[in-house]
Amino acid sequence: MTGFTGFRTCADCGASIPFDRQRCDECREAREARDPDDGYGACIECGRLVLAGTERCSSCTERHETGATPAAGDPAAAYHARQEAMGPAGGGAAAGRSHPYRPTGTLAASLRVMLTAILLADGFLLGAAVGLWRMTGRQLDNPFAYALADYRNQQQLLQTLSWVETAFALTVLVLFMWWMFRAYGNVPAMGARRSRGRGWAIGGWLIPFVNFVMPKRIVDELWQTSTLEGPTESAAGMRLFPRVHRNVHLWWGLFLGGRLIMGIANASVIGDDLSSVRNALATVVFAVAAEMAAAILAMWVVATISSRQAARAASSGRTVSEIDGTRGLRPSFIAAAVVAAGLAVAGFAFFEIDPSTSSSTAADGTPGRYEGFGIAFEYPADLISAQSSVTGTGEPGDEGGIVFLSDGLEASGAVTWIFDFGYTDDDLRDIVDSSINSMASELGVGVLVERSDWIDLAGAPTPFFGRPFQVSDDTGALTGVVAAGRCAEEPYAVMVVWGGSGNRNPGSGIEMVTGILATLDC
Repeated sequence: MTGFTGFRTCADCGASIPFDRQRCDECREAREARDPDDGYGACIECGRLVLAGTERCSSCTERHETGATPAAGDPAAAYHARQEAMGPAGGGAAAGRSHPYRPTGTLAASLRVMLTAILLADGFLLGAAVGLWRMTGRQLDNPFAYALADYRNQQQLLQTLSWVETAFALTVLVLFMWWMFRAYGNVPAMGARRSRGRGWAIGGWLIPFVNFVMPKRIVDELWQTSTLEGPTESAAGMRLFPRVHRNVHLWWGLFLGGRLIMGIANASVIGDDLSSVRNALATVVFAVAAEMAAAILAMWVVATISSRQAARAASSGRTVSEIDGTRGLRPSFIAAAVVAAGLAVAGFAFFEIDPSTSSSTAADGTPGRYEGFGIAFEYPADLISAQSSVTGTGEPGDEGGIVFLSDGLEASGAVTWIFDFGYTDDDLRDIVDSSINSMASELGVGVLVERSDWIDLAGAPTPFFGRPFQVSDDTGALTGVVAAGRCAEEPYAVMVVWGGSGNRNPGSGIEMVTGILATLDC
């Protein structure tokens, strides 16, 4: 960080003196007279430690007597170069008046509005993420808790909300860079020199990996150079700059961490692995909460630095008409936090939809039960499932639907129900044969289709009949059984298909079908 030139108060009498001195000449002489054994004092030009009774250090004495420039690397060299670059002796605010000061209050006020907007948007997104997290947990506990289309719609909606929030964040970033560029341009007007070019206020955000550090370093510099108190001096003659407020560090940590975590988690919110999706949603909740806290702290950082710059510019004799940006900050924070909490509740309620179906799975090894849309049956607990309408993915309607079941390996099946438009037994047999032909066509041309005789299936609430089949080609075979019949209470025609590739014994498929039919209820 570059040095800061300006005024400070004498440690003894409070008189105005250059920052690089500890006491005025009168107090220094009085102190040496009062305490001649003190042993040391300060150079009257550069403030370095010197022996008591010595006015200047050796470098400043040489420069004073001969007019020579100190050698490069000499501690006094930086001081004199700084004083010459900044203007008349005394430096500080007076020297800074030779540099233009451009107010940042309007930009700070605009940022305050936009940061409030993103805080409110994040509040709704937070509630929505919690709502989808609960939905995902229910879907994990009960594969049929929500229609597949309903769950997918909520996933897509959350991702859309996330993109809207990202658009807000980009708008805020552009405005923040503009504010930083102008505030960093004011550093010379504060009586200090920038440690790097003004363009870094924008470029530091755009260069990968550099943007992890550079924006924070510039904000640190803005904080230190806008103080009215200036740096202090240690007993060893070192210049100690004002410490950056902890809120500045906290803001950057929350902002950077929240954005990085959000970017990683968003990629996993859409997916078929519900466990991974639920973990990603929990991460999104944490990231959004961090960004909300960062937005509040960013408002404080921007308003405080802008007000400090305006106060320092005014102390140099300029006419500064900016409004104090820190006025009313605390009530604004409280009001924004309350509204954001209300929006979080609204976002949660928006995603908290009632389960469309119900089922339960008890201890391991016991069957689960599907209930919904006028049909119910039990299924082995180790099966995975998905559900759709008869016309494609979506919620099963009054006309019917499909529940797909699979062991995740080779065996799979489906329970399909459709409204019975006066089907005869022959019609149902034609539907069974059409289903077998459809599976054969998926294997391609030139396949061999073998159908066994029709069999009656026991255990169903009403008579069901089925037909074992085998579809084979040079690469393998698909063996299974298709059953059809009418539901007991409702005018539904139900078909159950079960089969497995490479399994030439249809007995396992018949056993699965009869097991499902034995629990069928409409």
